[in-house]
Amino acid sequence: MTALQKTFWIASALAIGAALIALGQASCRMVWPTPSGVDPRDMVRMGAHVARLPKTALVALIVANGVGTLSASYLAGRKVGGRFALIPGEILGLFGLMNVLMVPHPSWFIIGLLVTFTLTTLVGAWLGTRATALAKR
Repeated sequence: MTALQKTFWIASALAIGAALIALGQASCRMVWPTPSGVDPRDMVRMGAHVARLPKTALVALIVANGVGTLSASYLAGRKVGGRFALIPGEILGLFGLMNVLMVPHPSWFIIGLLVTFTLTTLVGAWLGTRATALAKR
């Protein structure tokens, strides 16, 4: 596989993972909408909104991030394999961390999100690489 093909599959995996995370976040916003009059760019008011969210909403966000990262890492592992399979999960994890650091979140949410990104990146890449190796037998 050429470097251009690897880049294509890594970018595709990243796009699919980001789309799944965005879909999960959008569904959470539909169930628990931002109050009217709150500007999403006002980090203080958004922080107050996050503090009022039920734990279920934050757990749903962790699950959405996990599904997107697992899918991206699996696809990269399946198509590219090796250490390159970790790239989409690492990038999604960095963007997720940047997102969380912009608006105040509870400590348990940040820790849960970091653990989820790490585990789903490793498991997805391992499963994808393993599936490719089994298919070649």
